[in-house]
Amino acid sequence: MNEVLGVHDLRVAAGRQQLVRGVSFSVMEGERLALLGASGSGKSLTAESLLGTLHARLSRSGVVEFEGVDVTGTLPQDRAGMAAVFQATATALNPLMRVGRQFRLAGHEHRDAAETLVALDFDDPDRVLASYPMQLSGGQLQRVCLAMAVLRRPRILVADEPTSALDTVSQAEVVRALRAATGPGRAALLFITHDVALASGLCDRALVMHEGTIVADEDFTTLLGRTGDDYVSRLVAAARAMSGVDS
Repeated sequence: MNEVLGVHDLRVAAGRQQLVRGVSFSVMEGERLALLGASGSGKSLTAESLLGTLHARLSRSGVVEFEGVDVTGTLPQDRAGMAAVFQATATALNPLMRVGRQFRLAGHEHRDAAETLVALDFDDPDRVLASYPMQLSGGQLQRVCLAMAVLRRPRILVADEPTSALDTVSQAEVVRALRAATGPGRAALLFITHDVALASGLCDRALVMHEGTIVADEDFTTLLGRTGDDYVSRLVAAARAMSGVDS
């Protein structure tokens, strides 16, 4: 497999405070990789650095390569082949505009949008396209945003906490949609979450962030079998206690 995304010695700082410290990893074609960690660990800052959306007041160093090309200093719109979905669907869609029109404004025909929505587990895509965002549930809105991202035919999809604001049923719907949209022969996935159990059902490999650094890079079988008193083992034990994740 070829490397889609390569991150080399990524560092993010706010003044003298180091927020992300020497992060390096790669994502291969069709791979589903989880980036795990508690709030404040640096996960979202890492995602913003990859997408070119890091706040101007933050400083960044290191290299981001997409398909072998250094894109570190490019604008988000110049990173063709990358797409993203986020937690806050309310800000991603215009609440005063029907969903179908928003697809058209993004350059997608009704038929293509409907076919993509069906692939992401919608039974009645025409109703969805005729709806205003307020008429759809949180899980449906997230899958609509995912459909818009998928229609860009990305090589990698960055999903930053796309399920954290959803109930359990809606989370399962979004995870099924992510599984349908990514994997071998489709887009690679970087799934950013604090939910170990959810990530273990979708991804094969995990990076664990703690205080701005990567403290583990393991397949889930190895990760979930960890025992001990280090940070990663405690994270897994807490997830197992809350969610019934088996080792």
